[in-house]
Amino acid sequence: MPLEAFRAYALGGKAHVKALDIPEAEGHYLRAVELDPNFAMAYARLGVVSLNSGQVAKANRYFAKAYELSQHVSERERLYIAGHYNAVVSGNLPK
Repeated sequence: MPLEAFRAYALGGKAHVKALDIPEAEGHYLRAVELDPNFAMAYARLGVVSLNSGQVAKANRYFAKAYELSQHVSERERLYIAGHYNAVVSGNLPK
């Protein structure tokens, strides 16, 4: 993963924590996936930002992409992604 992609992701996380989801955090996360199209957690965070702003269809696309890319992430990240995917996209809450 390019360092610049991780840096953009970290800036997005910082903005997200400050409740600056739109457009600041979203812009950083978008930059992260632009720099690294396989950055699963950046897609997952874009899904959260979209969901928080009421853009459910957009969130579904981001969560699905994150889920598709989740085979190369840590166990913690995989659970984060799978939890959002199952709760929002598939609706499989027991999973």
